[in-house]
Amino acid sequence: MEAYAKRIEREALKYSAQEVKSIYFGGGTPSSLPTALLTSLLGSLLKRFPCRGEITIEANPATVSPESLSALRNAGFNRISIGVQSLSDRDLSLLERLHNAADAVKAIRDAKNAGFDNISADVMFGLPDQTAESVAQTVETLLSLPITHISTYSLSIEEGTPFAKRSFALPDEEKEREMYRTIQSICKEHGFLHYEISNFALPDFESVHNSHYWECGEYIGLGAGAHGFYGGERYANGEDIDFYLNAENPVVDKSVLTEKDKKEEYYMLGLRMQKGVKDDGNPNIPRLIKDGLLEKDGDFVRLTERGLDIANYVICELFT
Repeated sequence: MEAYAKRIEREALKYSAQEVKSIYFGGGTPSSLPTALLTSLLGSLLKRFPCRGEITIEANPATVSPESLSALRNAGFNRISIGVQSLSDRDLSLLERLHNAADAVKAIRDAKNAGFDNISADVMFGLPDQTAESVAQTVETLLSLPITHISTYSLSIEEGTPFAKRSFALPDEEKEREMYRTIQSICKEHGFLHYEISNFALPDFESVHNSHYWECGEYIGLGAGAHGFYGGERYANGEDIDFYLNAENPVVDKSVLTEKDKKEEYYMLGLRMQKGVKDDGNPNIPRLIKDGLLEKDGDFVRLTERGLDIANYVICELFT
């Protein structure tokens, strides 16, 4: 673990020292590292990349304590994203999570007590035998806690994973949509803005870091399996830890975006957000508005509620 943190510090030296508007420790469970190592790593990165804005750490409820949360907050982390997933112990057992519902609730309260005023919770839906009522109960309980942001994800099972070897009866598309709309409705009732397809936040608590991705902004990615977009190039580091630790250059893939690539990403990422994208005269836009999939808002176009349900189709249509 210490070697890994040192390698990240060394990789950071490849990039010009500069002030950044956000830092995000994610891509897995960074809170499984010793707290002292996380705080020293953040301190090192802040020397090279000063940040007066949002500094997030992802955390599993099973890998934090009141003491570790206080230490992380004191080190400079000012936002925490907690992988709750569900407040049903049945769901958590099925997902083979390390925590139960009580652990998740305690982690949120402990984070607040440690001084975190910006707390996000991840929620999964579309789980085997899950119901809209179960999802509603999880979201209602979360919104009674001191959270400012919810990220929602529909379960997808990838080939070659342990989950793919188990026989699950996933909810059909109609039930999944019902769960999604249930989350939308409850969040709206509690004053949470649906600012991106999968994300809801209280006003002024939208994720600065993730919004930068969706706005096609550049960012530096550090660590095994990290992706970055810097100097007009997208790049990916190798995922193998030993390779990352020992390779002089961990980058295994790099590409320069063409104008066509940039346009496609602009639509693909920008339409995820509630504000949408600027109407650039794309000849397919009027047809998609007529079909009720896009709507105009001043100089911008955005997905309608119906368009949200088939966002990938709408985005593909803009490329034809």
